[in-house]
Parts: sequence; structure tokens; C-alpha cells
Amino acid sequence: MMVQVFVVKYDGAGKLTPKDNVQTTDFKRTVTASPIIGKIIEDGKYTTSWQSDQESFRFLSCLDTMPTRR
Repeated sequence: MMVQVFVVKYDGAGKLTPKDNVQTTDFKRTVTASPIIGKIIEDGKYTTSWQSDQESFRFLSCLDTMPTRR
């Protein structure tokens, strides 16, 4: 499994600067390995390409991340 992390960092608004927005996605794949030598067999019967648990990162609007004024 592989994890991809997408981070949006904000700066410059003092106390009103939004917190970082962190989003992750997990990538998984199946491989075929030889039970005798324990090595991966390229393009084996059970080998799949990498698949993500989501197709895209969530849309992020600046208004969604701004702290509320009190």
C-alpha cells in the first residue's frame, strides 16, 4: 500500500490564517509472487495496477477554511 498526502498551507493573515488542509488517499495493488523463490512475477496472473480509494481530492474553497470571527 502507498499513501499520497496533499497539503494546502496558508500564511499571512495573522490570527485569521486558516489551519493547513491535509487530504490523503490510499493506493493499493495486488502482485503475483512465486511461492518457491518469493520474487514478484511481472505481469503475473494476479497482478493489478495501482488503484486509489478515491478519484480526486476534495475541492477546497478559501471560505471553507477561514476561522469564524468572534
